[in-house]
Amino acid sequence: VALLARVEDSAGPAQVLLLAKARLFSGDPMGGLATLERGMERHPASPDLLEGLASARLAMGDANFALALLDRVPAPRDAKWFISRAQAYEVLGDVAGHEAAVRQGIEVFPGDLHLLAQLSKSLSSQGRLQEAAVVSASIEDNVIAKPDNIAGFVTSHFIFGDAQGAADLVSRIVAKLDSVELNRTSAKALIDL
Repeated sequence: VALLARVEDSAGPAQVLLLAKARLFSGDPMGGLATLERGMERHPASPDLLEGLASARLAMGDANFALALLDRVPAPRDAKWFISRAQAYEVLGDVAGHEAAVRQGIEVFPGDLHLLAQLSKSLSSQGRLQEAAVVSASIEDNVIAKPDNIAGFVTSHFIFGDAQGAADLVSRIVAKLDSVELNRTSAKALIDL
């Protein structure tokens, strides 16, 4: 940690992020947060540091501050930015804000599976199950088109404590694969499950 502190003073934004992650993974979340904050003092316009600090603040439950940081990220913004905004609204309990942030992201990144998954989750939580089912079907179709994404989506079901959902997803995907030509990528993705 002492070595990290010496390096931090001259680090650029990418290095600050790495140093902050090193502190976080070494069991020092407050040190990681402090590293990001000091990095922001030196690089106040860095989109990566803004997003990194926003993620750290969001993880600590400070969704309003995370949103303020995300608002400072200049365009163009990536899909991860929209997901972070949606998660901040979710932490605040703002269902409409969560859905709006996700839909704005989908307008910019229409095929992004993570944004589509967030939309499906939002619709399901609102009891809009038919809409959620339509979005889920499009996710599955996209997973079939890009089989290397299968493991990530099955894993996301487990992360949310939905083992049955994971099993159902795998069953539906395997059923759809019967009509798709298996190749090395899709076979590897299924093996990785």
